Amino acid sequence: MSPTIHFVRHAESEHNVLPDGDNIHDPHLTAKGEGQARALSSTFTNMSQVVSVISSPMRRTIQTTLFGCGRAIQWNTRVVLLGDLQECSMRPSDVGSPPSALIAEFGDVIDTHLLSDNWFSEDASNSYGSRDQKRIAERARKARLYIRSVAKGLRDGDHVVVVTHSGFLRHLIHGAPKFKNAEVRACRFVDLAGTDDQAVIVEIPQ
Repeated sequence: MSPTIHFVRHAESEHNVLPDGDNIHDPHLTAKGEGQARALSSTFTNMSQVVSVISSPMRRTIQTTLFGCGRAIQWNTRVVLLGDLQECSMRPSDVGSPPSALIAEFGDVIDTHLLSDNWFSEDASNSYGSRDQKRIAERARKARLYIRSVAKGLRDGDHVVVVTHSGFLRHLIHGAPKFKNAEVRACRFVDLAGTDDQAVIVEIPQ
């Protein structure tokens, strides 16, 4: 059995519920969202088998990851922040923060080595704020290739958690599924060995 990839949409964020919330820069989770994220730690049955945790570098995804996967992080690893997991708009709510600000807020439990200082800017990647579907699709392909590179180094039966955003999840997983806040879906790579340069990911039937 190859490694299982669990994709998670972030829990409820301020921009999901507040009037004009899209104008909040890099918002935090709401109190309800924090509760949703904490619930993951008890409802996610494979937590003890999680050996890698990867997150979008937005505050809401980092918070979801830390509240939901705290036990796995404590046991095994830091949270690797991957800029390619960013959402697909340049609204203030989808614009991230410098690595230095994230480290100051969350500490060294996060791993920012994959982030440039201006990873969140449109100049850093013209796909971050673009609605150009081809550019977004290419960014999703790059994200899948990175996740697959991690999965290749793991043992059969290991588990990986990836926390990202609703819009981008539709580009990551075959069939473009819609996720609710804090929803988790188990997936696998069609070709873990790596001959498929699209690194297609499909859901595991439940």
